[in-house]
Amino acid sequence: MSRPKKREVDYFPHYCEHGKVLFIIENKWGNEGYAFFYKLCELLGKKEGHSYDCNESGSWEYLLAKTLLDGEKATDILNTLYELKVIDNTLWESKIIWMQSFVDSIIDVYARRKVDLPVKPVLTTTQIPTSGVIDDINPQSKVKESKVKNTIGVEIPEWISKETWDAFVEMRKVIKKPMTDRAMTLMVGKLEKLKYLGQNVTEVLNQSILNNWSDVYEVRGKDGNTGRYNQKDTRSFRDREIDAEAESINLKYERAKALKATAPNDAG
Repeated sequence: MSRPKKREVDYFPHYCEHGKVLFIIENKWGNEGYAFFYKLCELLGKKEGHSYDCNESGSWEYLLAKTLLDGEKATDILNTLYELKVIDNTLWESKIIWMQSFVDSIIDVYARRKVDLPVKPVLTTTQIPTSGVIDDINPQSKVKESKVKNTIGVEIPEWISKETWDAFVEMRKVIKKPMTDRAMTLMVGKLEKLKYLGQNVTEVLNQSILNNWSDVYEVRGKDGNTGRYNQKDTRSFRDREIDAEAESINLKYERAKALKATAPNDAG
């Protein structure tokens, strides 16, 4: 049996140029804020799946010990990251830290491992508060105005069309294979992976709806191509995007040259 591949990293990029987020954090909390941000990234890097659940026994105390801050200051910084949308809003309202920008920065590591990039955890209905930042993250604390949504299923990411998702869920019911909350969570994870591979999620769902499929699969074009990135391609995700854009521009240029060559000569 092969050993399972790691879903943690030993390093992450520390860029020399910083954006507005670090400027704001450092301006408000000085070197303590700067150190907190990168120590948080270190924690996320070594955590399986790169999400940090402050509800787990001892996890909040460990975060404070590692960052050398008290609970109030650490909570203030995390709430600022929440307001700047650096950490996922809904997950932080449930005391779970997920930083999509951090995960995006280590895409190349998982590409070399040929392992799917970890995706954002999906909360079950009973875990989802409506809104609000956290005042105090002690075990006795509560989220401001926290209420459980009265909807069935799990939170669906914005990049999934609600109309198409609802149609897929309804189709599953019709074919006598309704989804539990856990099944929906797993399905969103599958769609996240397909999205990462360059697939159009709406087309993927519509394909399954059209064919009464209980699962989701890559959509093939007329030439049989799935549009999936070559797993042997070691370029970064952004480099692939840039190369694709350059190829598109080059094709337009060649098409324009061909049209000009076949156009009537006005000088005659």
